[in-house]
Amino acid sequence: MTSQGLIPVYLDIDKNGAVLPEKKTKPRVVVLTPSHQYPLGGAMSPQRRLDYIHWANTNHAWIIEDDYDSEFRYSGRPIPAMAGFDKLNRTIYVGSFSKIFSNTLRLGYIIAPNSLVALIRRTMNDYGLKAGLMPQQPLSEFIDSGEFYRHLRRVRKIYNERRKFLVNELSKKFSHFGHVQDHPAGMQLIFHLNNTLKDTEVALRAKEVGIALEPLSESTMRNLDYNGFILGFCGYTEGEMDIVLKRLLTLLSR
Repeated sequence: MTSQGLIPVYLDIDKNGAVLPEKKTKPRVVVLTPSHQYPLGGAMSPQRRLDYIHWANTNHAWIIEDDYDSEFRYSGRPIPAMAGFDKLNRTIYVGSFSKIFSNTLRLGYIIAPNSLVALIRRTMNDYGLKAGLMPQQPLSEFIDSGEFYRHLRRVRKIYNERRKFLVNELSKKFSHFGHVQDHPAGMQLIFHLNNTLKDTEVALRAKEVGIALEPLSESTMRNLDYNGFILGFCGYTEGEMDIVLKRLLTLLSR
């Protein structure tokens, strides 16, 4: 963003999701992940969504709704997209097939108000952003046949089993070091460390024994009091996670 002359303004997070921008900042665009906030998890409340749509219309601003990994919700009903009930057409909805299939597929999509379609096409052409033609037809047929939704249900079931395994192991064996924050959605969860440990220091020690940990404190551009780890679970079997968790437990117990 900064390379294009834009000035980012970071939003606070509360129990209802991203807090509306302060009046003095007057942003022209906000980027939101209302279905599953990254990295802390949780969904934006219905009222906060309506507040944002009203804010965008009042301030002649735009909302970019990034629905990244929202397909992976493990309990309750699917959460409708903000764009679906934005009758004021201030929301640009973006999504990707990367997490459902593979990053190598490199296919995403944009659902935008008609007034922006020509501008988005021109901008994508200017920057050389084009999806490969070859995978588009097979993907379209895969969706139309109904196999896409069956595939998604199978993958969601596998990921949920891995999520439950990780939550259970962390809760049983790592409670002396912190607590797990589990929102039944997405592809990662948060483990909050006790104040006696510092996530960046633990990550360095873990790296020495071949364990890659993503410190929660490094996930923010501001100096917030985050201390823990972002733990992905979808790309690993239960056996693989068990091996790493045992090594991590040994390291923390020293």
